[in-house]
This record gives sequence, C-alpha cells and structure tokens, in this order.
Amino acid sequence: MSYINGLLVDADNASIGIEDLALTRGYGVFDFFRVRDGILIHPEAHIHRLFHSAKQMHLPLHISEQELVAQAHQLVQLNCESECGVKLLLTGGYSANGYLPGNPNLIISTYDLPHQDPKQYETGISLITHEYRKEFPAVKTTNYAMGIWLLPEIFQAKADDVLYCWQDEVHECPRSNVFIVNGQNEVLTPIHGILHGITRRNVLHLSRELFPTHETDITREMLYNASEIFITSTTKRIMPVTKLDGALVGDGRPGPVTQKLIEVFEEDEIKYLQEKQTVRPSHSTTYP
Repeated sequence: MSYINGLLVDADNASIGIEDLALTRGYGVFDFFRVRDGILIHPEAHIHRLFHSAKQMHLPLHISEQELVAQAHQLVQLNCESECGVKLLLTGGYSANGYLPGNPNLIISTYDLPHQDPKQYETGISLITHEYRKEFPAVKTTNYAMGIWLLPEIFQAKADDVLYCWQDEVHECPRSNVFIVNGQNEVLTPIHGILHGITRRNVLHLSRELFPTHETDITREMLYNASEIFITSTTKRIMPVTKLDGALVGDGRPGPVTQKLIEVFEEDEIKYLQEKQTVRPSHSTTYP
C-alpha cells in the first residue's frame, strides 16, 4: 500500500500522470527514514526537513507534520513487520505550461532497505573526489544526476562512492555527509555547502560527549591529512572510509574514533527503540 495525496492505494496500482514536473523537469523534494523492529526512526526530524525542503522550493504542503507522521505510522503497520524504509516524495505537480509548478503530488511509500555488506564496516570503503557544487545543497531535492552520471568513473576507480569538493572546500557525498578525524583526535564535519543530515545531527550529538567535535570548513589538505574519515547517512549510519583517491586513509583500517562512534551510535539507537516500544501509536484513521 502507498499514500497518494492522502488516499491509501494499492502500491501496484499507484501512479501519477506523465505531466508532473518531477518527471518532465526533475523538480521535486523528498525525505527518507528507516524502520527498525517496526519502529520509525526519528520520523519527526525527517518530516520537518521535508517541510523545510518544500518551503525552499516553493512547493506547498497541504497537510500538517503531525498528520504526515500519522500516515507514515499507518503505512508501516500495513506494509512493514520489521525493517524497511519510508520515502516521502513531493513532486512539482502538473504544470499548465510544462514549466510553472502546479499543485504538488505527495506520495508516501515503503521500500526494502538497500543491502549493506557487513564486511565494509570492518574494512571500510573507498571514495574518489570530484569537483562539484550542488545547486541547492541545503535542500533534499530529487536531483541526483551528477552522482548517477559519475557511477562509471566510480566503478572504474574501484571505489564505492564520490565525495564532492568545490574550490578546495570539502562538501559531501551524493547521499551521505562526511566527517574527518585530525591528528589531534578532533572530529570535524563540513558546515557549508551540505545537506544537514539527520544521522549527521545525531552523530554530532554523540561525538561531542566523547571527543572535541566541530562543524567547520574543511579543505582538501585537511581531508588528505586526516587520520580517519567516515560518512553518515540514514541507510549506512556510520561507514568508515579507508581509501581516498587511491591512497590509504591512516593505516588503511577503520580508526578507533570511528569504531567508538559506531558502537555508541548503535547503543543510542537501541535505547531509542526501547523508549518507543511502550508508546507505539495505533492509527486507523485515513485522511481525505
């Protein structure tokens, strides 16, 4: 089942018209969060960010954040017994002239989570860098054209992902934020030219309890001299990076700071799940 504009429909028959600007012009915003043990992980934070993205792109949302959370909960109860992902997509709508945004379509769907190889958390992944600056870095738009276009280059380099940099300033990966650990065991993450990820926010909170942690501008020199690098995202959570542009990061293994943060992140999530176990909402309301 999926929600389209507040109506619950069978996912196999869910559709929107071909005139929507999300298709014809790639204009739309979205957000995505995980479900673990049948519990939505920080849905309010993701939905609040969706509203921010919609406002920045001049797309009206004719629903409250609370109603959207309720619809997401109901959809998970129908579709997901344990683990899945929930995607909230707001399109540019049907355009009168093929360019002017119309009334947006709001689609809520559940998906199987992408597979993450457990070995990567032990060995780390490889990144390459690329000179690129997103048009709307603080907005979670549907435009991932550059990241997809770079896939052949990523595969040729035998890497796992790409890290965007612009004029010596480190930004982010297409779907992940980046952190570095310097020689003083300071944990640093870019503050400008990025999407402020929900996982990034949670990692910052946990890291500040353990290490000197700062949001700051990061240069390529700081990146290449880092003793540790890791990326964060909803699906990857905290993923170590052990190779950058073909060179080893540190000694080529996940470092102690990264490993500690992976440990406390998992502990924090388990605590979150335990707290939510006794307050699971049971919604049977549908919205017109």
